[in-house]
Amino acid sequence: MDQNFQQNSAQSSSSGIPIDLRSRKSKIDLSNSSLHMISQKEDQRSTPVHTPQINILPKIETISDNAKMQPLQAGKIQNVQTQNLKTFQQTTPYSIPQKRNEIRKQIYVALSQKTGIQKSRFGLSKARFTKFVPQAFKLLATTAFIFVITLTALNYPAYSQILSDYLHPEVLQNAAENLFRVTKKPSFLASHIPLLPVAGIERFTSSELRSFDIPIISPDNRIIIPKIGKNIPIVDNVGIKSLLSDNWSQLEKDIQKGLEDGVIHYPSTAEPGNIGNFVITGHSSYYPWSAGKYKDVFALLGKLDVGDTYTVYFKQHRYDYEITERKIVAPQETSVLSQPKDKEISTLLTCYPVGTTESRLVLVAKPVK
Repeated sequence: MDQNFQQNSAQSSSSGIPIDLRSRKSKIDLSNSSLHMISQKEDQRSTPVHTPQINILPKIETISDNAKMQPLQAGKIQNVQTQNLKTFQQTTPYSIPQKRNEIRKQIYVALSQKTGIQKSRFGLSKARFTKFVPQAFKLLATTAFIFVITLTALNYPAYSQILSDYLHPEVLQNAAENLFRVTKKPSFLASHIPLLPVAGIERFTSSELRSFDIPIISPDNRIIIPKIGKNIPIVDNVGIKSLLSDNWSQLEKDIQKGLEDGVIHYPSTAEPGNIGNFVITGHSSYYPWSAGKYKDVFALLGKLDVGDTYTVYFKQHRYDYEITERKIVAPQETSVLSQPKDKEISTLLTCYPVGTTESRLVLVAKPVK
């Protein structure tokens, strides 16, 4: 063997071929494979690693590529799904609903950071809330506008008096002065009204006319309120039969019927000049299609205050009153109709504010002798 080895080595050295070709070739192959494996590892290190995200429900891995070509039976697919579901539940540290809620929160946070949508205290998103506010304001403004227009149209006569008094106060002042003169005594009128000469008749002097101090009495029942320029007839004996028979619905109808002809002396209240409460009530506003000319005679009654006066002509007698109290009460307040047993008073009563029946304006007055 030594001889053969020497011969082979001699031949190889003489021809320039490596001594052990097989061994060197195998070493080269191993080195190539190891370089290839090292390059693969370096490629894997250079490429980014993407961690798979866990979905809410487990992803069912069905079959391999070769097996996809052949349909599986329903039982086998169900077994595969059951095994995958058990594997997912074992690897998941919490239940599926908890994971679902957590993912929802993550989605909501991501959307709120990108779009700026946030929930308010009432559960509405900020975008929906900002859209809802203008719509609600527009609806309220439209409703208020329709309400104001309707209320003004129904109570136009009363509101026109209030507006006219605001724009032209001198007109009401002139009417008040004229009524104030009417309520004065003839002696006052003689000293303020010049006398005209009459042919063939000796002219009387003002001092001589003062001796004829005859009061001027209205032939019908009437109330004169100089401050608001009103001279209104008083309707008496309204609803007496309905009151005695306790027919309250008919009494209300009788009162509304009497208000068509003026203001009414409220039934069962005292007459002026007697102990008790002489109550007069009238409309401040009423439906425009209703009958009568006195639907808004007390529209300006709110201008009266403590210290103002008015005059009542009742059954050919004159009574002067001075307001001592002003108040606003509920419609159910019936104490304003109470009858005192030791003094004489008068009360003016109407709906307030004008155009509504929310409250009642009450003016209590005492007689002026």
